Amino acid sequence: GVSLSELCALGPEGLLNNTSNAQPAILTASLAALKLTKHYRSEIFKANPKYFLGHSVGEYSALAAAGIIDQRTAIYLVRQRGLLMETASQLWPGKMVALHGFESEEQVVNLCMKAGVEIANSNGPGQLTITGGEKEVNEVVRMAKEWKLKPRELTISGGFHSSKMKPIQQPFREILARAEFKDLNPQTIFVLNATGLPASSVEEIKEELVMQLIAPVRWWKSIEFVLDQG
Repeated sequence: GVSLSELCALGPEGLLNNTSNAQPAILTASLAALKLTKHYRSEIFKANPKYFLGHSVGEYSALAAAGIIDQRTAIYLVRQRGLLMETASQLWPGKMVALHGFESEEQVVNLCMKAGVEIANSNGPGQLTITGGEKEVNEVVRMAKEWKLKPRELTISGGFHSSKMKPIQQPFREILARAEFKDLNPQTIFVLNATGLPASSVEEIKEELVMQLIAPVRWWKSIEFVLDQG
């Protein structure tokens, strides 16, 4: 019911930033980039990719790239995911802020725990994204600035990857149960956001996609796992 090509190219930005539009748009742009890469740099794909992983909504791009779900299913799922997240955000408002430049991750995590703020993404050395209620996140940002850290508010509509998303887990589990997933190819290793470890079955992937709604994206752990495999 939405022209994604028009939305991506023309906006308006306010409409594009709605989670239920942004997620399908990001996924579509990601899959288009993959298709272009396969066309113009086909030599990259002579050795079939073995590891697949994607960050947050990018996990669905990775599932489509791996052939575990088709493109139509991927877009449908992220649209439904976005609609549910928008509903949760209207009932339990929140925000997300990326923090850069700290030396001690433990210090930031302890501060967040005291303020009632959760870690949404562990992206790499010296970069975390925090999530939670606006007042609580703003307090952490104020403290972070005193420590000379670089906070950057994300253009999203809620406190995603936090306990605020718990009410939408069961509705999304039911949507996933009806979606068609193909069995894992024995040659494919799909690395999960919520654990940073490979999935052993399609059932585990589906349950992780539900868990991912409230769990931090362990991106750095995921990358380290792939690097450790050589």
